[in-house]
Amino acid sequence: SEFKEEAYLLMLDIDHFKLINDQYGHIVGDKVLKEVARLMKRVFDNTDVIARYGGDEFLILAKTSLYDMVKRTEKLRSVIETNPITFEQHVIYVTVSIGVTKIGGPNIMENIAKSDDLLYQSKTLGRNRVTF
Repeated sequence: SEFKEEAYLLMLDIDHFKLINDQYGHIVGDKVLKEVARLMKRVFDNTDVIARYGGDEFLILAKTSLYDMVKRTEKLRSVIETNPITFEQHVIYVTVSIGVTKIGGPNIMENIAKSDDLLYQSKTLGRNRVTF
């Protein structure tokens, strides 16, 4: 039988992104999105798929072990939290909420929905956290 690698789907949402846009405008909002994407690329490698999914949501698909996924996801959360974005005289502290699910079954929409539920749990539990 064919060996199936473990794969995980991460859904990330920038906390209070609407407030950032409202307070600083869309140019800064754009800069925040780009910076978060850059940090995602720093923590995850080019064998992983990183995609924007809606306004301030991102998906990462990674073929890796649970241990590695937990480590990298927590590193990503922490790297974003500790790298404030500067714009003119403003320093913007950004946090993210993350939901991660193990890919199960062929239906990608079901896997996305599961990650989305876990992301929502992260938001409900106070944001700036990862829920597996």
